[in-house]
Amino acid sequence: MDSYEKAIDSWKAVNLTELQKQLDVQSLAVFQTQSSSLDSRKKLAEQTREFKKIPNPDQQQIKALLKEYQNEIDSINKRSKNAESAFLNLYKVFAEVADPYPILLELKNNSEQKNQLEELKTENRKLYKQIDDLNDKLMNDKKNESQITELKQQVHQYELLLESKVNEKVAELTMELKGEFDERIKIYKENEHSLNRQLGHLKDQMNLLKSNQELNSTMAVDTYNEDLALKLADMDILNLDLEKANAKNNTLQKEIIVLKNEVQKLSNQNALKEAQHEMENYKSQVQELESQINSIEKANKHDLEVYKVKITELERQVATKQVEIKQKETLLEEYSDYEEIKRELEIMKGVEIEQTDENLPLERMLLDKNKKMENENIALKNEMSTVNDALEKSRDLLSKLQFETKQKSSLIAKLEADIHRLNERTPHSPNEHLEQLMSDFNPTKTKNDSSIIPILTSQRDRYRQRYEESQLETRSLNQKISTLSDQINSLKQDNISLYEKLKYQESYVIDVDVNKYKQMYEERIDPFQQFKQKETKRASNLNTLEQIALEFTKLLVGNKYSRVIFVVYAAMLHLLVFVALWELMALESCKAKVPAVTESLSKLNVDPKTSPVAAPNPAANVAKPAGATQVPQSPVQSRATAQLPIPKGAKEKIKKLKIEDLEIRNTLGTGSFGRVHLVKYKPTGKHYAMKVLKKAEIIKLRQVEHTMNEKNILEQLDFPFLVKILGTFQDSNNLYLVLEYVQGGELFTYLRKSGRFPNHVARFYAAEVVMAFEYLHGKDIIYRDLKPENLLIDHLGHIKITDFGFAKFVPDVTWTLCGTPDYLAPEIIQSKGYGRAVDWWALGILIYEMIAGHPPFYDEDHFKLYEKILGCKLRFPSHFDPLAKDLVKRLLSPDLSKRFGNLKDGVQDIKHHKWFAGVDWDKLKNLEIPSPYVPKLSHEGDTSNFDVYPEDHEPYGATGPDPHRERFKDF
Repeated sequence: MDSYEKAIDSWKAVNLTELQKQLDVQSLAVFQTQSSSLDSRKKLAEQTREFKKIPNPDQQQIKALLKEYQNEIDSINKRSKNAESAFLNLYKVFAEVADPYPILLELKNNSEQKNQLEELKTENRKLYKQIDDLNDKLMNDKKNESQITELKQQVHQYELLLESKVNEKVAELTMELKGEFDERIKIYKENEHSLNRQLGHLKDQMNLLKSNQELNSTMAVDTYNEDLALKLADMDILNLDLEKANAKNNTLQKEIIVLKNEVQKLSNQNALKEAQHEMENYKSQVQELESQINSIEKANKHDLEVYKVKITELERQVATKQVEIKQKETLLEEYSDYEEIKRELEIMKGVEIEQTDENLPLERMLLDKNKKMENENIALKNEMSTVNDALEKSRDLLSKLQFETKQKSSLIAKLEADIHRLNERTPHSPNEHLEQLMSDFNPTKTKNDSSIIPILTSQRDRYRQRYEESQLETRSLNQKISTLSDQINSLKQDNISLYEKLKYQESYVIDVDVNKYKQMYEERIDPFQQFKQKETKRASNLNTLEQIALEFTKLLVGNKYSRVIFVVYAAMLHLLVFVALWELMALESCKAKVPAVTESLSKLNVDPKTSPVAAPNPAANVAKPAGATQVPQSPVQSRATAQLPIPKGAKEKIKKLKIEDLEIRNTLGTGSFGRVHLVKYKPTGKHYAMKVLKKAEIIKLRQVEHTMNEKNILEQLDFPFLVKILGTFQDSNNLYLVLEYVQGGELFTYLRKSGRFPNHVARFYAAEVVMAFEYLHGKDIIYRDLKPENLLIDHLGHIKITDFGFAKFVPDVTWTLCGTPDYLAPEIIQSKGYGRAVDWWALGILIYEMIAGHPPFYDEDHFKLYEKILGCKLRFPSHFDPLAKDLVKRLLSPDLSKRFGNLKDGVQDIKHHKWFAGVDWDKLKNLEIPSPYVPKLSHEGDTSNFDVYPEDHEPYGATGPDPHRERFKDF
């Protein structure tokens, strides 16, 4: 390599192109010097002749001097000839030689590229090994994560068991204590009743004493007239006795009061002592139970500590593995084209790799293909080496032949020069010796011509090459001219034949109505006439009802008075509708005020039945249990029992939404971009679902276009089976979409609870999806994300399709790869252009999953899943309905020309299928068919049908600088 680089450097220093230019200039200079020296030598010969004619006594000495000059001139002439011949030889060599420097550079680059290719191959093998290792580690991490989740679930179960046991024991103890305390209270009440009886007896005795006193006073008054004197003494005695009795009575009353207080104290003290004793017994029992609970808790704590140690160890392992995963993610980010390589591998598998055996895995096929490619590469390398050897041999031969030709050309030039000299050299007299010497010294014209021969030959070759090129160009032009002349001749012949036909037609005697055919021809050309013919055909193909409707519209539009009457009628009808809506709103506001009035009446102890404001129907709050099958009530009854208002979507948008007007309640769901909250709109008290999307995550995952599409599409939708949007707003961190709140939860939860749906239930939900897709496709929207998780159940049991993140306006074809893997159509996997047919494929998957309980092509490995989808081999369980089986097969046809929904009649092929026989599509659209499942709801903001998610107390409504405002300016 060092010698190779030295050769490249030396040739680079030589700069052959510049050298050739310099040699051209020098050759012309040599030619000019030769011609000038020839003229000078001629002048010198003439001067010597004239000098010889002059008589001079010292002529001998001058001749000797001239001979010496002649000898010196001959030697100079020889040296100049040798130098010029050497220069011309070099010029002949370098005049037409190609510059080897770029060839050597290309060879060097080829060798370097070859080395780089080998290095890339080794690096590629290492990367494949690293990818295999990473896949193995990822599988191990997944297994470890599953084990950790199982352990966490076990710990959670143990904690729940502990809590349940403790709660049960506490409840038992509280029930026992309540019973014993109730018995004690009964005993205390009985003691109080007995003491009250004793006090009544004492009161009776007091009354007897008073009555005796009154009797004695009356007896004293009766005997007062009989014996006053005696009775006065007796009266004094009796007065004394009476005073004593009164004093005794007062003392007795005081003693009764004291005794009553003492009895109460004694009874209370005894009861307290007994209660304290019993409480001590209960405390001892409670302490025993607490000791038991503590022992159980200690055992559980020990188990928890053991589990926590295990969990910490597993978390450490998970942390280390997460660090490894992050490192590997960085590596994977460096090789971010992995998904493209995967897609290319799928394409290679579908296109380049020969599918000899479908059971062979992709890696085996790639290895076989790689081996074939390596064998071909080795064969090509061998051929290249043989070609290089042959090229080197041919170069050696060429160099030898060039050397031989140079030698032969030099010999030929010498021979020609010698022959020319022999022909020219004829001395006639001794006096002309000096002239002959001068002539020998001076080269003749033939010699000059022989020295310029290579230059002339090179110019001749160049002119010859140019001449050949001009000849080729003239030939090509002549060929073009000949082809054009042939075309002109053929056109002339066609014109002659047409002229003969015209002459023949003119000579035809029978008159032909030319205007008729002229009119037909003009009608065929005129697009308006074509449109008119098509419309007349369509009108003739209409059924009787459509023809009646068409005639009715013609009657309305065809007359001026009928148009005016129709406009007035429509205006009056709109006014009537607005008045009815106004009255309904007033009624709803009154109904909303009824509960507040009843509450205020209940606080005032007023019976709401007797109040002037009627109470709401209690049957309206009674909801049916979840999972109830086939409610036989009418749709009017089902609406009356629910009594939950449906938001009106696009018709009732809230203007200028603010986060301050919304009261955030529970979390309904979470995702990669944010979460969905249940919110209450404070001005009206209605409940809605607010979808919060983080701007940074949307931009990071390149979902700006999908988010804007979701917002634009939702604003244009107004259909019973599609979720409605009420407004959007944003702050510096998040985007907010306020949507209709669908209380029944996801269809997936009902499918998971029941395992699989009966045939009539699957038909009901599939029919509603068909009508929703018909509406979307009518607006050139494809959904691309159908799955049970995106189908919500409203309060009446009907579906609402949500999550329009992958929806898109597609008038013709799109190529984006998106959707749930189990529901992807073959044309999406193969990266072909696709349209509305992918939604009908997803409908077939949904019907299969609802009836069978699982998707038809389920596999944890996505490669195997895609292979199954492309293979499209369906296996139906034994309970599958045969009509549903036929519809699923027609929907899951990989051939787009045979797939239902993508044929000539479009969605009508699906609607008229036998599986949907008996479905009244108009009643279904008007929600007049009862749902097979009606969710259980207690109030409008009930979230019992949704899973419980941990709350994220992130503050909303940030007002800082927004770097992403321009990207979401239309939101």
